[in-house]
Amino acid sequence: MERGQEEFDNISKMIKKEMERFEVNRVKDFKAIIIQYMENLMTHQQQVRDVQSCISVPVWVSENTIILMTAGLATVARYLTL
Repeated sequence: MERGQEEFDNISKMIKKEMERFEVNRVKDFKAIIIQYMENLMTHQQQVRDVQSCISVPVWVSENTIILMTAGLATVARYLTL
């Protein structure tokens, strides 16, 4: 009976160690996935800003001048004489 109890205790210790190792690795993996997600999100946001900065929208037109507003981090007005 003692031998069976020893084997049970050894197996229980091994399982406990494996569960602890699994938990540590799970946290590390989750952290790595979140970091990768945030990096990808920042890259995509920069790409959107780059595209937006190329888009001009006419906001005011007079007889010989058009004012264009360019989207981006800062709004820029451009004056074009016709």
